[in-house]
Amino acid sequence: MAKRFAHARRGALAAAAITAVCVVLLVGLLIYDATSGRNAAVRSTTAMATVVTAKVWGPAGEQTAQDVLDRITALDEDCLSAYADTSDVYRINHAAGNPVKVNSYTYNLLVELLDIVRQTNGAFDPTIGALTALWDIGGPDERIPDDGEITAALGAVGWDKLHLADGNVQICKGQLLDLGAVGKGAACDAVHTVLEEDEARSAVISVGGSLLLYGENPEGDDWSVGVRDPRGGSNDRLGTLSIGADLCVSTSGDYERFFEQDGVRYCHILDPATGRPADSGLISVTIISPSGLLSDALSTACFVLGYERSLPVLGLFEGTQALFVTADRTVYVTPGLEGRFTLTADGYTMGAE
Repeated sequence: MAKRFAHARRGALAAAAITAVCVVLLVGLLIYDATSGRNAAVRSTTAMATVVTAKVWGPAGEQTAQDVLDRITALDEDCLSAYADTSDVYRINHAAGNPVKVNSYTYNLLVELLDIVRQTNGAFDPTIGALTALWDIGGPDERIPDDGEITAALGAVGWDKLHLADGNVQICKGQLLDLGAVGKGAACDAVHTVLEEDEARSAVISVGGSLLLYGENPEGDDWSVGVRDPRGGSNDRLGTLSIGADLCVSTSGDYERFFEQDGVRYCHILDPATGRPADSGLISVTIISPSGLLSDALSTACFVLGYERSLPVLGLFEGTQALFVTADRTVYVTPGLEGRFTLTADGYTMGAE
């Protein structure tokens, strides 16, 4: 399985490098810059197998933007990467069956993730790595596994088998942690301290499909965020969200990584209950939350749960709102986003709450 993760990593990094050259849009989200004349510092790199961009307004904008990129790179290499042998997640996976001492950041993150797992009834599960490796969607070995293979991989999935105690983390033999669904949101949270310490006035930090809007928009208006059309091209938008300061936005969709066979689309978002790509009637979910970790985890969980089952779960998290796009191209927003989303794409309709 480790070999299959390595193959997936090479494919993902190659895709990220191509994207870095093109840098036209962020995956899933666009931020419209009405403040280009405000002398913001902008820097980009690749980390977490995606494009990372920091746009910072403040007295030390250039240095702050670089500090943000360095923090995200270090977070990946030291804590979250399943591929870098320096990271906690890598060490946990390669010591499966034995406890591993990890740094306090990784430990506390996993504690928080287990709370989210319980509140989403396991729709988000960080122990899904065996299934991710089996399907390898977006990697060189993507395929439809047979029922026996899926059943076997499901036996290695289960957040209740993840043990945390006294700074140690232990998974069962055969298990693999996969924090790909939350790493980008976690990165958005981690750079808050950097922005505060450097006295940044405002910032837009994008890590793939996750976005941090730090401080007030220098233009004096709400931040304007474009949501990608899940059935359009990479430059096409579904519509625009108008949201306030200090919020994180994450989108999960079936257009991000997928393959098609016999007219069926198999996306990379797997249902931990079935071991197969999620089939909930949704094609895209966007979550807005004060927490990047929550926005990222819940965009995955809600995609798995579907629109109706997601609503009571979202009610557990204060300040969290969502935008759903169903397979029949109906768009739903939660009450806190009413009047804050403008639908612009053809072929979609707004659904009634």
